[in-house]
Amino acid sequence: MDREGIALDSTDIWTKGPIQRYEERPAELENLCLADFLAWYTPMNVKRRRGPEEDSDSEDDEPETNINNKYRRRDVPRVLRTRSHDLNDVINYKRELVLLHIPFRNEVVEVTDRNRFMEIFDAQEIWILAKRKQYEKNISLQQLLQELRDLKDHEEDHDARMMEEDDELRRGAVVPTECDADILTIPSFGGISVVRKREGILPKQAFCEMMRKTNKEQRALLLEFIHRIHTPDSEPIHIFFHGPAGSGKTFTLRLMMEICNRYTIQRNSIRNAYVTCASTGKAASALDGMTVHSAFRIAAMRTCNKPMAKEIEKNYRGLFNGVICVIVDEISMLGCDIFHKNDSRLKQITVVHNENFGGLHILMCGDLRQLPPVNATPVYKCSRDMLGRPVPGK
Repeated sequence: MDREGIALDSTDIWTKGPIQRYEERPAELENLCLADFLAWYTPMNVKRRRGPEEDSDSEDDEPETNINNKYRRRDVPRVLRTRSHDLNDVINYKRELVLLHIPFRNEVVEVTDRNRFMEIFDAQEIWILAKRKQYEKNISLQQLLQELRDLKDHEEDHDARMMEEDDELRRGAVVPTECDADILTIPSFGGISVVRKREGILPKQAFCEMMRKTNKEQRALLLEFIHRIHTPDSEPIHIFFHGPAGSGKTFTLRLMMEICNRYTIQRNSIRNAYVTCASTGKAASALDGMTVHSAFRIAAMRTCNKPMAKEIEKNYRGLFNGVICVIVDEISMLGCDIFHKNDSRLKQITVVHNENFGGLHILMCGDLRQLPPVNATPVYKCSRDMLGRPVPGK
């Protein structure tokens, strides 16, 4: 802090994460993947104060301060601890393996932009799974082959296949499905997992402790949300709240998610009363959600603005029975075209076309001073498709 001229009471401090250190690695480590870099390489010339009881030859995790940006190879590799996603969560499963085992320099541009990791995984899945076996010794060849078969079964449709399927359904080629009078007892909705299974609600004491940690503005928003849930005739909340990293946005979102389930348990006790999504897979994983494109079957091609097929629309309508709120995180990286498509999808699902977002509560979260959308108009500007259109009635 003295070297950077930062006061002792300043909060303007930060530390580099593993991915940021990997992106800034020297040129001689260019071909290393993230897993190899974190497991085998450690910074050199690190200024560190050791405690009196600490061994000077210890090879524990060093701080991230690396003045010369030089690394040395360790004699013993570190143990990598990663979040293992289920095969049903195809997007996060592929994103994690591509990040760990395929070299990159810019995560946003080369991996997560427009879900590019899906194409990378499909092109190099044999190499990725073979590389993964080096760090997960309990994985056998038979298990890898079984994962490949399961992955093929659960793999989401590409944009072209999605359009072809929707067109066939519109022409009347609807695959017959079993009918059940009670919509909540239907075990499957065509592989759609946008609404998660409801997990355990927090005990009353734990919930109250979380509420006590909120500040004045956060508490006012949460109490207003609870009031509108108990007042059926009230207008839905459509709010955008922002702030820099560490200001409590995710903490507030998690409380909103808890409130949705806590105060709607009499309406639906099987699935969540909310839907969480984000502009990228990495941001969505923090809330156990999906990308906006996957959540509402929005094709990446801007020219594709067709409504969902009738059969898919029915599946979504069944899933959204009991959903009262949609949460979208990292709104700064979402283009206005996708924002408008999200509105159209919710109107189609809820069959409420005279209210924004189908009359559901909408929580938009993010920092508009961070990364803008790639090759798209920012969410706070007018869509290119709407420029020059005549206003109805004029």
